[in-house]
Amino acid sequence: MTATNPGTLCYNLKITNIDQTGPFTAVINLQDFVLKSLIPGVSAVSIDGVSKSATLSGTVLTVQNIQIDNGQTETISVSLDYGLKAKYSASQPYTSTSQTTFAKGYAITATINTFPVDTAIVAAVGKKVTAIGGFLTDTTGAPKGLLTVTAFPGTAPTGTAAGVSSTQTDGFYFIHSLTAGKYTLKITNSLGAQVGPIKTVTVTKDQFFEQNFNTLNPADPAITGFVKDNSGNAISGVTVQLLDKQGKVFANTVTNDGGYYGFRFTQPSQYTVKIALPAGYTAPLTSRTIDLKQFDNIQLSFSLTPK
Repeated sequence: MTATNPGTLCYNLKITNIDQTGPFTAVINLQDFVLKSLIPGVSAVSIDGVSKSATLSGTVLTVQNIQIDNGQTETISVSLDYGLKAKYSASQPYTSTSQTTFAKGYAITATINTFPVDTAIVAAVGKKVTAIGGFLTDTTGAPKGLLTVTAFPGTAPTGTAAGVSSTQTDGFYFIHSLTAGKYTLKITNSLGAQVGPIKTVTVTKDQFFEQNFNTLNPADPAITGFVKDNSGNAISGVTVQLLDKQGKVFANTVTNDGGYYGFRFTQPSQYTVKIALPAGYTAPLTSRTIDLKQFDNIQLSFSLTPK
């Protein structure tokens, strides 16, 4: 979808009753979206074309008392408008340059009677963005954070990179400010090793090319954590190292504005996570050693005390 006028989206959720007793309640997460009717005479929320009352509280849309007979299927349709478009203020991520630089990924999740049933991924981008982006997910559909996507000019992953993007917990990447032409995309983990396939795509001026990767390995282990002070305040810019059994530094990263860091790689083993203590702080513990197995996602956090 385009994050300028019209910026509209219709989310559809098909529900089939397989030998369950109703009624049913659907809960849909709609971060940064607002309800907007797109069909005259039909509300923003409908079931099989018939208007349905619903409650939107913050980012959570709740549709109650959904009646579906055993063996029957009904479709909830939710008409949406992008809530951040045309908001040019310091408190909003959509700025005056967003027509050419803005992108944000969303995972719209839904539950039926508290049971997770759907995750729809969508990217909101500026109207004149010349860029490549999309979602990295594993074979189970789970987003893959802590990976890096690099775009190389031409049809081979060599030479000087045209752009780089790292994925966060939602698995979304975005490489903008490109010129029109062919680019080759390569995914690497925290150790610089290639993961997933290499793709060559063609980018057109003022257009966003969406390239998703949905066959990544779900077994890749990860280590994440936070560095905060003893009052819970995040400490950004702290260097974090990943060391192997022999004490060799495998990878380096720094904490972001939220004090968050992370490593994702392919080889299970024993590893040590070590932080470089920033000036003005003390800590009882600056390193931790763990045995990491496949499918592990382990959190190691550090608490620092101001001097």
